[in-house]
Amino acid sequence: MPGIVDALAIARAEFERRLTAITDDDWGRPTPCTQWTVRQLVNHIVSHEYRYADTLATNDSEYYVASRDDDFLGDDPHGSWPRGVALLDEAIAGLDSLDTTISFLLPLPARDVLLVRVFEAAVHTWDVSRAIGFDERIDERLAMLTYPLLERLIQVPATQAFFAPPQDTLPSTATPQDRLLHLAGRKP
Repeated sequence: MPGIVDALAIARAEFERRLTAITDDDWGRPTPCTQWTVRQLVNHIVSHEYRYADTLATNDSEYYVASRDDDFLGDDPHGSWPRGVALLDEAIAGLDSLDTTISFLLPLPARDVLLVRVFEAAVHTWDVSRAIGFDERIDERLAMLTYPLLERLIQVPATQAFFAPPQDTLPSTATPQDRLLHLAGRKP
């Protein structure tokens, strides 16, 4: 199983494959996140690099919450991504330890905050893939790594605005990807 920083690199690489595949005609397409077009969803994914960077660097989630609807893509949707990645990498490097407690949606070790980031990147990459007709596979290692944390977080009332528990069950034979997508409220 990859470590958290390696898992983040895998999730980012998977998203970047989709980002480079998006055409001008794709930006307005609907996504499984019914409130967002492809552009709005990509903005959300890219924004996390900036917003998580700020949260890790300041140990305060105020900006993370306040900037949820900001436009991080501007006129350069492809260029905003590597800038955000660099900021988050810098914030990770600035941590004393991945065990440092971070004031996120609730206090969590930095490693768990990054696991949430990996989860969001993996699931939203699937959303983009579905919207543009791209390969929908999520790296199984990401699903297996993030699922246990998210299964715990959906039980915490403070996080239920972000992670609502699923209302149905999956068969015991469900793949790690299907379990993760189900936990995220998706119907693969």
